Amino acid sequence: STWRSIFAALGPDCGSRNKRPFVPAFRTEMPQNIEMVGEGRYSYTQANEEPTRPMSTDASKSTLFAVFFRLLVKAHCLGHNAIIAPQIGLSVFNHDAAVAQQMIALAAKAYSNLVAAKAEAQ
Repeated sequence: STWRSIFAALGPDCGSRNKRPFVPAFRTEMPQNIEMVGEGRYSYTQANEEPTRPMSTDASKSTLFAVFFRLLVKAHCLGHNAIIAPQIGLSVFNHDAAVAQQMIALAAKAYSNLVAAKAEAQ
């Protein structure tokens, strides 16, 4: 079997790295490498948060679900089968494996229900 296409999903980064904007809704606690310098303003005290900490908020999980769901829909629209790996949930979103797997399962279930409903309507 060969790969015909690879889709990459880009979105906000939940990790606390100075190359990305800080998104408080994605964090369960304030990162160790950020200091607040004014109302809604911050600066990084070091490039990356070390060590990185697993996080899981409603906002980060729903964003991760949306990424997986969009990948499934896009592949379907282009006539491709899709394989989704949880790597984006483990690295970019810094979730633990169980959360990433739950969001994949939820996206796959939502996608399957959508496809089934569309088939019934036709």
